[in-house]
Amino acid sequence: MVLKKISPRLLIVLLCVVIVAAIGLIYQFTRVTEGLEIRLMLIHGRNPQKVTIELRSTGNKPAQIYKIIGMPWGINYTFSEDIIVPPGTSVRITFPVLGGRVLLETLSGEEASGGGIAIMEGGQQLFNQTLVDMGILPELGVMPATGYAVPIILTRDGNAFRHTLQMTSEEYVPG
Repeated sequence: MVLKKISPRLLIVLLCVVIVAAIGLIYQFTRVTEGLEIRLMLIHGRNPQKVTIELRSTGNKPAQIYKIIGMPWGINYTFSEDIIVPPGTSVRITFPVLGGRVLLETLSGEEASGGGIAIMEGGQQLFNQTLVDMGILPELGVMPATGYAVPIILTRDGNAFRHTLQMTSEEYVPG
């Protein structure tokens, strides 16, 4: 028999490893977590341009979004009311680039809430640079059609979620 050849000490060690792994898995699956799956982050349209973010809460507790940092030209946004996205809910968040009223649409799941006003902070780089400083040659005379950045969405639990932001002059039409 194979079992007679296995040392009792080895069986005890294997049993302990299985028990510790089971406890770890139970802890991971039952702990309260906050998560966001960011599907789209876009600055789009003609003036006044808009910021549109589509995301889904993947945790088992509501995500409380209060700030976005690292936008192009040193711009950050703070929301006057936390955007609360229940677990499993998909939302679309839209607001003007220079700040203003937040339009919060629930795409699926429980109703999301909050937003209020998006307050723009910073932007000194945007307003204190010339086109040449930004690397745009004067003879081109136009801004590039598409640009990218990697802003960070901050939540009240201290989590930071990053996603590529696309800047385009085209209007975004939700599909």
